[in-house]
Amino acid sequence: MGRGVIISRPTWRYIVNFIQKNYKTVLIAIISFLILIILASWKAQDDHSIEVSDFEECARYYMVAPAHPAKCWTPNGEVHIQYSFDDERAKIDLDDATDWLVNNNNLKIEGEVIGGWFFEASFPAELWDQQGRRFAWSIATTQDDWMTTDLVPFEITFEIPDNYQIENAILVLTKDNPSGLPEYDDALAWPIHLKYSLLED
Repeated sequence: MGRGVIISRPTWRYIVNFIQKNYKTVLIAIISFLILIILASWKAQDDHSIEVSDFEECARYYMVAPAHPAKCWTPNGEVHIQYSFDDERAKIDLDDATDWLVNNNNLKIEGEVIGGWFFEASFPAELWDQQGRRFAWSIATTQDDWMTTDLVPFEITFEIPDNYQIENAILVLTKDNPSGLPEYDDALAWPIHLKYSLLED
């Protein structure tokens, strides 16, 4: 019957002493080894990546970030946003092209969202590019009673930077959360197509 390898006490002492004297080198070696494993895993996944066209397909195969709105990344760097087309908490007329007309770098948007989205009659709103990067920020406001569970009309005006005049953007309405508690964070998102026009003086 075979016998296992037995490491003598002097050998163990040598190993322990070596690690104690060279712990930084050992730690760097371990971290480097783990990084190589992770990179190799990502490379293997990238070589066999599945093409996806929207957030739902992406979420079946790849990582979804716990954000608001949710984002899904593919191994080749594509980002897919979870849109709010059927969400009854807000009403945005995506078919009205005049809503997305940018005049002199200003974009005015009107819609409705439930009262719980507001705090002190306002909430934050953003414009993202297709990679989920913010390029414009503003505050949505209402003149109506916002302390209700019904839909409340709002209005936003964004100022679009000169160097960021893109056509395909993402509108994000972020729930105002004065408590700062993450469990109350939320956001709604829609893809929009911007058209640019200059007003004559």
